[in-house]
Amino acid sequence: MGSGPASVLSSAALAGATSTIILHPIEVVRSRVTCDRAGRYSQGITAAFGSIISKEGPAVLYTGLGSSLAAIIPEAAITYGMDLYIAAQQSSCLFHE
Repeated sequence: MGSGPASVLSSAALAGATSTIILHPIEVVRSRVTCDRAGRYSQGITAAFGSIISKEGPAVLYTGLGSSLAAIIPEAAITYGMDLYIAAQQSSCLFHE
């Protein structure tokens, strides 16, 4: 794999997507606990995980994943990819002077 802009941008986008896929269930539970006014999840986040999975199934933890990925992929590619690419370009210029 090269170190050109397309390679760096796609690697950054993949890293952002991977972290979103792994952390999305935690975000779903956090949102449920935060917005809970009825006290269904007052036992804490671990109990909330168990309650959500037992009542609604594990697939509900990935509700909204598509829109999260649609937001993070270009953001990660631009933010982290360009940062890495520019840093690499600057460091290569320093060593060739």
